[in-house]
Amino acid sequence: MTAATSRLRFLSGVGLCTAAFLLASQAATASTLHSNSPATHVKVVTRQPGLQPIGKGKDAPVPVYPRLSLPGCSRQDGFNGNVQVGEGYPPFYIKAWGEAWDVCGTDATVWLSWDSPGYVNRQIGSSGYNYTSGVNWGPQATYSLATNVWITVCAWWQSRWRCGTPYPAGGNPVKSG
Repeated sequence: MTAATSRLRFLSGVGLCTAAFLLASQAATASTLHSNSPATHVKVVTRQPGLQPIGKGKDAPVPVYPRLSLPGCSRQDGFNGNVQVGEGYPPFYIKAWGEAWDVCGTDATVWLSWDSPGYVNRQIGSSGYNYTSGVNWGPQATYSLATNVWITVCAWWQSRWRCGTPYPAGGNPVKSG
């Protein structure tokens, strides 16, 4: 029995999709497998920036849910959405989308901050008075891959700015102890 016949019998038992994958990888490396060189040949596949599908890997959107509790109001203003930091076009970018709302009688504002390489803090959206509104901000080009990304909800309430706890949105270092 030849090597080709034994491969065909093996491939017929593993299913069509698996067989196609194995045959394609064998064809791609056939010239290196039959060389007389004793060196090991390794095929290296690298991810090209910007070509990874949304929702997979490091470019995946990060769900965020920052809230703001205001004194004297029993409910919370907030934002439900996503923040995405990635590589592609432009070379590095950051963007955010979702819904902001106010239930306490003041406009809630949504702020996004990050390092790239210096500190950046931008208002990316707001709700109306007792209203819910969509937020669709970016993509914003960054100098390098954004790190220490946080999103916060703030409002002007009782003659001063008040902000909720910043919510991590990616690229954040692990805090110890």
